[in-house]
Amino acid sequence: MAVATRRRRRSASEWAALIDRFEASGLSRVEFCKRYDLGTVAFDRWSSRIRQRRAAHPTIDERSFVRLDPWVDAAPLNQETDATGPVVSASQGAEPSAWEIELDLGDGMCLRLRRRA
Repeated sequence: MAVATRRRRRSASEWAALIDRFEASGLSRVEFCKRYDLGTVAFDRWSSRIRQRRAAHPTIDERSFVRLDPWVDAAPLNQETDATGPVVSASQGAEPSAWEIELDLGDGMCLRLRRRA
């Protein structure tokens, strides 16, 4: 008589990592499930849940941000591009000084950050 083996329980984050690995693997769903000892029904259920969560809460694309060097002062600015996108920085040798950042949040709201020298 065959003895049924119980599969290990996984957390939502473990399932999300498995779904990502599956999408990058190039394997069929059945092949992937066999390789990682996953039940196809559980895999399908979690895959659906993960897709729904990701659609409801899309991640922010880091390339849409501009990285600012906090040591920017009155020195001439250099604008470059690196692997993460545009970078604004002061000329080499610039010393830290006072700075002010104003962020318009819309709807009449404004966030102001200041550092005094």
